[in-house]
Amino acid sequence: ITFLAEVRNFGPQTVSGRQAEFFVDGARAGDASVDVESGGAAAVSFTHRFEDAGEHTVEVRLADDPLLVDNHRWLSMPVRESIRVLCIRGKPGAAEHVAYALSPSQSDRPRVRPEVVVESLLLELDLSQYDAIFLCNVGRFGRDEANVLRQYLAGGGGLVTFLGDQVQSENYNEMLGGESSEERVLPAKLGEAAFSQSPISIDPLRYVHPIVRPFEGHPQSGLITTPIWKYIRLAPYDPQQVRTAAALTGGDALIVEETIGRGRSILVATAPSNESIHRGPEGTTPWTTMALWPSFPPLVQEMLALAVSGRNENRNVMVGDELSATAPPSAGQSLTLIGPGDHRERIVTSMEEGRRRWSFANVDLSGLYHANYDSTRAAQVFAANVDPRESDLTRIDPETLPSQFSQTIEAAAEETPVAALARPRQEWFRWFLGAVLLLMLTETCFAWWIGNRAAR
Repeated sequence: ITFLAEVRNFGPQTVSGRQAEFFVDGARAGDASVDVESGGAAAVSFTHRFEDAGEHTVEVRLADDPLLVDNHRWLSMPVRESIRVLCIRGKPGAAEHVAYALSPSQSDRPRVRPEVVVESLLLELDLSQYDAIFLCNVGRFGRDEANVLRQYLAGGGGLVTFLGDQVQSENYNEMLGGESSEERVLPAKLGEAAFSQSPISIDPLRYVHPIVRPFEGHPQSGLITTPIWKYIRLAPYDPQQVRTAAALTGGDALIVEETIGRGRSILVATAPSNESIHRGPEGTTPWTTMALWPSFPPLVQEMLALAVSGRNENRNVMVGDELSATAPPSAGQSLTLIGPGDHRERIVTSMEEGRRRWSFANVDLSGLYHANYDSTRAAQVFAANVDPRESDLTRIDPETLPSQFSQTIEAAAEETPVAALARPRQEWFRWFLGAVLLLMLTETCFAWWIGNRAAR
């Protein structure tokens, strides 16, 4: 993996030869020297190959300057032996092209391990064991199936849904849709199916989205020449949150995605294989031959990369944020969180949607936090960093401050007459305290006098 660190200089002078050191799991892994102009930025990078799966950490250290707190940057890097992907097919042949695109090589240690199953196994498998799920032309879903997919997204899983000739749009909208992001599984509502006798091409929308960005500058990759004859029109539930990765030349969306829960849901408006057939008066036509195009394997792999990104997003937070995670299935009811400054705290887990979860809100120090699960001897590592914007110590012009920062109090203080400042402050509480003491003494003397008279 190649790590890229940006070094910014908020000072008034150019910094020359600033040393940056890289550490992996606490061991020095490389260094670099960087020059940064005043008010500018420079990038330094290094490459590291992880040989073992497990919890890993990366740290970047800059040579000390007067502001020490932002000279360190940590990154939590959970590394897996391979990525497990569940491909669910709605008809024979619907998922085979996807599985091959995910793992085209015949390696003994594949980076991606796809598993193709029929749709009836959705409720029988432990979905938490899979990093991503690809739904390939599945016809319909029951309420229980929709619930397990919803829980899977809430836990940080990635879901990619390809449509096709088996799909029942009304069932999808009823079971997988919803106006609230907490209710829905899909980012868009399914509309009517559209068919064109002449093939429609893909519009990458200026290659802005991460799924299609790697295709920029490669017109021969086949992405923009992929023929599509039939698709289902998509209407995003929340246009402010749903992003369109690619469209069709007619303007309709082809690939849309949204962060739902802690996971990512990607929806593709057409089929994942040439097994989906449109039958009309003119004969039979495949929905698309996308799966046979050279752009299909990299396109599917980019979808996978985005889909699994939600798995580790909560591992790296800012100071002031909250740490939260799902405990391993065999974890107990509590864990020990060890943080910077010898911080150690016992945290109780709670059951949420069938999974044990925990949270820690007092992230007030930058550094690494280790969550140790006693019952499983497992651990998760989290990294907390200061917001880089706080490194800018430039004085702020009062004119640019929001109106809430009023200068009325300061102005009133400046207009206070000098005579008023020179006048001695009258501390009435001293007179009051003296009166109370005198009253207590008088009461004591009076009681003594009454007592003596009674004794006589």
